[in-house]
Amino acid sequence: MTHTFFLSIRTKLIFGYAIILLIMSVIMIYAISRLSDISELILINNQQSALSQDIVQVYLRLDDMKTTLSRAVNTIESRDGLYADIERYNTEVAAIFDQLETETTGEGLALVEEAHHLFHEWEPIRTEIIDLIENGRAFRASGLIRDLSDTHYNELFASINQLEDYLNAQSQQAFAESQATALLVQNTIIGAFMIAIILGALLGVFQARGIASTANEVARAAREISEGDVSQTIHTRANDELGQMADSVQQMIEYLKRMATAANQIAAGDLSVQVIPQSEYDVLGNAFSQMIVNLRQDIALRERNAERLREARDIAESANRAKTLFFSNISHELRTPINAIINFTGFVADGIYGEVNDEQQQTLQRVLSSGEHLLSLINDLLDLTKIESGMMRVFFEKFEVVSLFDEVIETAQVLVKDKPI
Repeated sequence: MTHTFFLSIRTKLIFGYAIILLIMSVIMIYAISRLSDISELILINNQQSALSQDIVQVYLRLDDMKTTLSRAVNTIESRDGLYADIERYNTEVAAIFDQLETETTGEGLALVEEAHHLFHEWEPIRTEIIDLIENGRAFRASGLIRDLSDTHYNELFASINQLEDYLNAQSQQAFAESQATALLVQNTIIGAFMIAIILGALLGVFQARGIASTANEVARAAREISEGDVSQTIHTRANDELGQMADSVQQMIEYLKRMATAANQIAAGDLSVQVIPQSEYDVLGNAFSQMIVNLRQDIALRERNAERLREARDIAESANRAKTLFFSNISHELRTPINAIINFTGFVADGIYGEVNDEQQQTLQRVLSSGEHLLSLINDLLDLTKIESGMMRVFFEKFEVVSLFDEVIETAQVLVKDKPI
């Protein structure tokens, strides 16, 4: 199976690891974005801690103001320094409240404003206490501190405590959120690395399985081919270097199939098969093509020789038929005069035409014997024609050898009569 889309193993690995890197990058970007949330939460926590420090300063200054105010009631010395300290504490607390109002929002701002409002309400009471002290009414000032100032002071402290609890809760919430976000970022980073490791392992396993599957398929086909089975088909979906190798092996198998088919057709005597070499380096294809050409030439030469042999056979058979016909005709033509000679010689020897002496009788007998011998030869020629035509029937007969020799001697005497034998 030829693949039109090629993707090398290296490209597959680069593409796979690029996807893994992209996934990790997205996860890391998300983690980094959450780090900014952690920074914001830490900043909020720091701000809440700073606000808590401001609340502590308010506590300290309010306590200093109350203590200084009590000292002013109980002292008989100059109170100007104490009044200056109270004013300084008042200014510092007012400044802290102003700062808190600018740095808080929502419920925290409402609590700051409530505490600030209570602080402002406490100021006329402090002023009245100072006026009573200046007018020599320290006992009345002490009672006012005990009745109104402490009550208002406690309300202010309760409001500030509520504000402090709120700020502490906000700080703890920010700290908890920062811890949770940090844990999430940590788990995200660990998860990203775990995902990268798992995806990398899966990619390696998948790639290894693809390589092993294709290699095993090619090895199986090669093993079957080595055992002489060229009907193999390689099944693979790989579109990489191994896929190209499998395609090349499959093309080789198809090539061997064509060569095997051509060899079988040639072995069956079919030389009409066409074997076209794939290239000048195609040794097997060139050899098959040249072998077919040589076989065709040999067969053509054999057919020409066979045609010549058929023509020679036809000529020989025609000559043989002519010879047989000639022998048959000439034998029939010769038998008629030979029979006439034998008959008339017999008539003379029998004395039909007059008396013959012994010497003439002997000569006539020799003529009769020679004529019969010649007739026998003519019959033999006829027998040859019968043998050639398949019409001759053979008979086994007994004869006397002495009589045969007598006939031969009589015939030979005429032939050697005038010879020096």
